[in-house]
Amino acid sequence: MGEGQCKKHIILTSKNKLKNFIILSLLKSPIKIICVDSNPIFLKGLVSFLSEYTEFEVLAYCSTTKILFESLEKNLMPDLIMLDVEVLGINYLEILKILKKEFTNTKLILTAVQFEDGYMNYSFNLGVNSYLLKNDTTLVYVESIKNVMQSGFYFNANAINHYSKFSNCKMSLSTKEKEILLLLCQGLILKEIANKLGRSITTIDFHKKNILKKNTMQK
Repeated sequence: MGEGQCKKHIILTSKNKLKNFIILSLLKSPIKIICVDSNPIFLKGLVSFLSEYTEFEVLAYCSTTKILFESLEKNLMPDLIMLDVEVLGINYLEILKILKKEFTNTKLILTAVQFEDGYMNYSFNLGVNSYLLKNDTTLVYVESIKNVMQSGFYFNANAINHYSKFSNCKMSLSTKEKEILLLLCQGLILKEIANKLGRSITTIDFHKKNILKKNTMQK
């Protein structure tokens, strides 16, 4: 192959790769979200900013769990539900249990005005995937959503501090499990953790399952 033909081949190959990348990007489905919040101003702002991202699709938004379940009964199948803790009320444990049992493939992110350790700990025990404050930045919300969908759960720095206190006093984690838990909380996937710690993916996955088992959490 001559020099001219070689350059032409490289250009065509690059164009084909770019074309395939664009096609795959277009075919990739956005993350489908239902937003539930008791504060109409916050709810409107949340829906508005999420709608600005092509990676997200807001299927529905409402202010009560009654309307949430009515939406789910209409066969709306969200990848993620963003749920205000104030909406849950006194029956929050029962509601979270139902959501995790009936919609096992749907991730849950709770939003709150402030962290409440007892509430937060029970939520994690039931398999909630993330816990955000309402005054967290939009960047934190975007990072949380993407990491929850990718690695299963994600906590920002504030949530890590609260959750670490709980895990240290309530869970008998080994030093290695605590290290892996912190990396998982930061949104790293198994492969990234394995590379960082110089361990196999199988070993990291084993530790992750032990962490979830000890905390009775299901992804």
